[in-house]
Amino acid sequence: DGSTRWVHDRAFPVRDGDGRIYRIAGIAEDVTDRKHAEERLEHMAHYDVMTNLPNRVLFYDRLKQALVQAKRNRWTTGIMIIDVDRFKNVNDTLGHAVGDNLLQQIAERLSRSIRSGDTVGRLGGDEFAIVLSTLASAQDVNIVAQKIMTAFNEPFKLEGTEVYVTVSIGITLYPDDSSDQDILIKNADAAMYRAKELGRNSYQFYTPEMNASAIQFLGMESSLRRALEREEIVILYQPVIRLEDRSVAGFEALARWDHPKMGRMSPSEFINIAEETGLIIDLGLFVLERTARQLSTWQRTVRTREPIFASVNVSSRQLLRHDLIHDLRTVLSRSAL
Repeated sequence: DGSTRWVHDRAFPVRDGDGRIYRIAGIAEDVTDRKHAEERLEHMAHYDVMTNLPNRVLFYDRLKQALVQAKRNRWTTGIMIIDVDRFKNVNDTLGHAVGDNLLQQIAERLSRSIRSGDTVGRLGGDEFAIVLSTLASAQDVNIVAQKIMTAFNEPFKLEGTEVYVTVSIGITLYPDDSSDQDILIKNADAAMYRAKELGRNSYQFYTPEMNASAIQFLGMESSLRRALEREEIVILYQPVIRLEDRSVAGFEALARWDHPKMGRMSPSEFINIAEETGLIIDLGLFVLERTARQLSTWQRTVRTREPIFASVNVSSRQLLRHDLIHDLRTVLSRSAL
């Protein structure tokens, strides 16, 4: 039928009584299915199953080769780390199947935004990376980054719904920023987080100050996790006053962090970290529980003409969780409100 087959052929000589070879005998075995299975396994080992992009292993190998070529030819090489902004919101709202479809469409747009000699890979989750192998100058990276940002101006069509998604991009350059592969990846990652801090939907080039900021962020994240365990988070209650008679109508609950070394910290110093790391869920529940307990005490002991209320700030992450109502009911039940 004109198709190509793989054949494993084994041949051996047949000798006569004098030891002379008078013919060759052999066995041919069709091993096409086995070869295809091997090729599939090889592909799965180096390519992401969902997007068909190079996976982390192959991407790092391509990066290593690109850096060897860049060193030999004195080229500039660019490395980009790309993270999808608020991807978890899409997953939580529209479901994982739709989230997978979004990742596939993102992979296609990134692939169309680079040159044939460059590499785009999926490192895992909603994180992608690009190697720009031969650059004349840093301006070339700017052009690619702007092309990617433009590609994300168009909505994604997901099960009949148009969804706008943005990305945050971190960029580092070889040999300007480093000649070490792992350090370059770390630098690009730090620049990506800086892009997120500045409001997302942007790209940032690496600067040495970013590493210090990233280290501080990791330290703060670790400390914040321990703060919840050690109950270093305290709740202050800001009164809400009726203007007509200056009586107290209620309170707004405000979280503060009594850091063992840095003293009392305001939300502006740690809420962003809680949002980025997901700790805002535990923090929000903690504030709800403590406020409900305090309000219950006030309602039992303080006599007023109207019931005292307390307002609590709720994170968008909490609103997107399917169990927020369950958490509220549990808190109300425990506090007898």
